[in-house]
Amino acid sequence: MREIHVSVYIPAPVALVFAAISDHENFFSGPGISCRLSRVGALERNGLGAIREVQVRGLLFVEQITAFRPPHGFEYRVLRMSGARGRRKPFVHERGWLEFVSENDGTRIEWHSRFSIPLPLIGRLLEPHYARKASHLFEKLLHATRERLLAGRAATMSIARP
Repeated sequence: MREIHVSVYIPAPVALVFAAISDHENFFSGPGISCRLSRVGALERNGLGAIREVQVRGLLFVEQITAFRPPHGFEYRVLRMSGARGRRKPFVHERGWLEFVSENDGTRIEWHSRFSIPLPLIGRLLEPHYARKASHLFEKLLHATRERLLAGRAATMSIARP
């Protein structure tokens, strides 16, 4: 199993950061990436039991939220990965989880994911490549969220000034 770990600090309160990142459809948005919920969660739209379909540059990840603990974290599992033509790809996802930790006046997000590519001989050669690409994407998404939250705070501050 290959494990990915990305850590990013966002200078905003934990509850605000959790709300932004657990809003799957808005979090996974941008050039080459989108998300839609195919099933809402049991108690909360994006919560436990929700199934999200994340499209990333020709790949479709169908993921289920397996634990949801606002504002401290949530877990998910990739149920399947398929290519542009709907063909299933060899991919085993043990679990992914995000932890939201209060740090100074902000939030540290710790994102982990464990997976393997069960292909004889080449699977272990492909895993580092997929891990680098996924880590880069996770970090990019978290930085984009940080920028959106900071822009929103700046706009709120300028409106509040006389």
